[in-house]
Amino acid sequence: EPITVAAFGSSITEAKGGDFASSIEYLASKVQELPGHYLRFSGPYHAWGWLHDFMNAINTTYPHTGHVLLTNALAGQDVHYWGNRACLEAVMPRNIDLVVVESLT
Repeated sequence: EPITVAAFGSSITEAKGGDFASSIEYLASKVQELPGHYLRFSGPYHAWGWLHDFMNAINTTYPHTGHVLLTNALAGQDVHYWGNRACLEAVMPRNIDLVVVESLT
């Protein structure tokens, strides 16, 4: 089974977390499946970063073309931003295996 990871956070996650998917098209298709109205993943596709390295290690151990990391981060904001803006459930994938949270507090 593929592993889906969602990351929420601030600038550390936004700028240095990275993205992971078999292709940018696959990543975009996963974003479109989200039940909510808002997702800001870390700008252009970044095939590097501390979360990308984590996902690469998973993919090396358990290879699957369906593994995906959705990075939903915004500089200057922490997890409370997401919680106050809308229920986190509204911006998470329906089938999620792990949530990574960068907290400023």
